[in-house]
Amino acid sequence: PTNTRVFLDDVAAGVGGIAFTGLAVEDRLGRSMGAAGDVNGDGIEDFLFGSSNIDVGGVSATGQGFVVFGSNPFTPVTIPDLLSGVGGFAVNGAARTDRASVNKGIGDMNEDGFDDFSVSAEFADPFGLESAGLVYVVFGKSTGETVELADIEAGSGGFAVYGSSENMRIRSNVEAPGDIDADGIPDMIISGRLGQLTAVMFGKATTEPVAYSDLLSSDGGIRIGYEIGPSFYVAEWAGDVNGDGFDDLVLTNGQEHLPDMSVRGALYVVFSPYGETRLRSSGGGNDGCLIATAAYGSPMAGELDALRALRDQRLLTNPLGATFADAYYHLSPPLADTLARNDGLRRISRFVLSPIVAFSRWLTESVDPKSN
Repeated sequence: PTNTRVFLDDVAAGVGGIAFTGLAVEDRLGRSMGAAGDVNGDGIEDFLFGSSNIDVGGVSATGQGFVVFGSNPFTPVTIPDLLSGVGGFAVNGAARTDRASVNKGIGDMNEDGFDDFSVSAEFADPFGLESAGLVYVVFGKSTGETVELADIEAGSGGFAVYGSSENMRIRSNVEAPGDIDADGIPDMIISGRLGQLTAVMFGKATTEPVAYSDLLSSDGGIRIGYEIGPSFYVAEWAGDVNGDGFDDLVLTNGQEHLPDMSVRGALYVVFSPYGETRLRSSGGGNDGCLIATAAYGSPMAGELDALRALRDQRLLTNPLGATFADAYYHLSPPLADTLARNDGLRRISRFVLSPIVAFSRWLTESVDPKSN
C-alpha cells in the first residue's frame, strides 16, 4: 500500500506493534536495542533492548538489558514479564557504574543451535583495573532465567573479554554477525578507547576468559590499527566487499588529522587477511601454513614467516620435501579446523611448534639455501 502511516500512539496501545517504557526515572530505556537473532532456537527472530543507566537491585548504573522472544502470532509482553522470565529474559549488569549495555546478536558462536549476543560494560573494573572494560558473550538459551553478567564472567553461560589496563574501556559495537576467517563460526569486533587498537576475536565455544591484550598480540584474534597512531573509534563488519568469501571490516574515527593538520576524517575498508592468503595460494604456490595459522591465530603472525621460509627455501627445493608439503596441504585442513575451535589445543600446538619455529629461523637465516 502507498501513503500508509503508522502512528506510535497506536503502537503504544498495542495496535500494529508493542511498546516498552522504562520503570524508573532516568532509566533512559532504549539506549541500546537491535536484532538478537534466534536466541531461543525456535526458528523465529528475537530482539533485545536495554539501557546502561538502569539500576539493578538498588545498585547504581549497573545497566540492564532484555531479550524478547519472537512468536507467531506475536504475544505481547511487558518488562515485568521479562523480569519474571515470561516471553524472554533480563540481563543484569554485574557491579555499580559498570553501565552494561546489550549489543546486537553475533550469531551462533558456540554452535549449539541458539544464537548468541554480546554485552559491553566499558566502565567495568576487571581485576581492580579502573574502567578497563568488559565485553561479555552470552550464549543463547530457550529458558527465561535472568542472566547475571557476573555468572558470565565466571564462565557460566558464556565468557568475558577483559581490558588489560586502566581506562582501556573495551567494547563491542556490532550491527550484524561477521566471519573474518570463513570457518563458519562468527567472530567479534572489539575496540578500546583512548589510543587502543581494534581487534577481531575469533569465535569460540569454550568459556575461558579472554584478555584483550592477547587479541592485540594476535593470540586468538587479529589486531588492526596503526603501528603508532590514533585509535579507530568505530569498527564494523562491511560484508564480503571484495568477493573472496571472507568478511571484511570498515573502520573510522572521524577525527583523523591529515599531514596538513586538517581534521577531515578518514575511513578504511580492511579486507580479510585470510582472503588475501587464499588469493595468493590460488595463484600458484600455497601460502597458507594451515595448522600454524590456527595455532597462532593469524596468517600474519611472525612465526608463520619463519615456517614459510623453511618451506620455500628447504622443503620445496627437493623432491622429498615437496612430497611432504603436498601431503601436508591435503591432510591438514581438518586438524586446523579442530585447533581453531579449541583454545587448549592451540596453546599445546604453539608449545610444540616453538622449537620448530626457532630451528626454522636459525636454518633460513644462517644457512645458504642453495647449499645442501
